[in-house]
Amino acid sequence: MSARKLILLTLVYNVLEGGVAIWAAIASGSLALAAFGADSYLEVAAAGVVLWSLSSRSERIEEFAERFVGLTFLILAVAVSVQGLAVISRSEGADESVTGIALAFASLLIMPGIAIWKLKFAAACNEMVERARNLGPNPLRIKEEVKTP
Repeated sequence: MSARKLILLTLVYNVLEGGVAIWAAIASGSLALAAFGADSYLEVAAAGVVLWSLSSRSERIEEFAERFVGLTFLILAVAVSVQGLAVISRSEGADESVTGIALAFASLLIMPGIAIWKLKFAAACNEMVERARNLGPNPLRIKEEVKTP
């Protein structure tokens, strides 16, 4: 599977996950589910930018993608902190939701598998780069140098 297909798989899953979470949040009035859905769409935005950067050879676009993904992590950290502080200050826990529990369980099953798949793909790509580096100089150039007295 290609990098693009892995990212598209991540995008599709996160769009579905976010939609279900936000629907369940509206139905149950759960702030935690709403935050879970919002997180899914932050991941969609990050994956979209990474997918866009794969279609370009520009270092500026790659740098932008790295910064954007970092920004989404910061936004998520702030959101989780604010939500946590709000819940602690009101001394209330999260409401139970069968949909929320099922969604969390599905994510626990699916997302680590996708992450492992991505890591294996990245390792295979790095291995190919190392093999290319170990080939040494261009063999055609060596042939030309041998012929030249």
